[in-house]
Amino acid sequence: MIYKLNINLETERLSIKPLTVDDKELFCSLYTSPRVMKYISEPLSIESAEKLFRKSLKFKLNERKSAFWRITSQSGLDIGVFGLYKNNESNMSWDLGTLIKPQFQSLGYASEAMRALIKYLLELNIVEEITGTIPHGNIPCENLVKSLGYSRSFECKNYSHWKVTEVL
Repeated sequence: MIYKLNINLETERLSIKPLTVDDKELFCSLYTSPRVMKYISEPLSIESAEKLFRKSLKFKLNERKSAFWRITSQSGLDIGVFGLYKNNESNMSWDLGTLIKPQFQSLGYASEAMRALIKYLLELNIVEEITGTIPHGNIPCENLVKSLGYSRSFECKNYSHWKVTEVL
């Protein structure tokens, strides 16, 4: 089933396509931006972001433990990226993370893109659940995942863990 992660999706406003070597500038600009990385971690150095980008492209399709997509507007503007990471080898649980350029945050692009991918993955039984780890205090992200049907599954010291198993 892993081959089904290499997909293109279209929504009313967005085009969602697998990350390619041409997406390095977008990817690195997001991972090095203090504003984008505010609730995730310290922004990466350019060198670390480039290394992560190269690593994200290296997975062989039959060994894939992650997948990355570029999110663009239908008019071709770069909106952001999201990644899907396999939680472990024993089940079909994957963690979904999204990075959106600051000028496109709070405009519904993240929810539109995530809803399309979640629907695809769950309706075709490609995954059993999609999870998210959200740092305490990231209220916009909590509101986003609630609107997508996620429920809080457990708490840690600095994070809440969320999951979704059906499409709203």
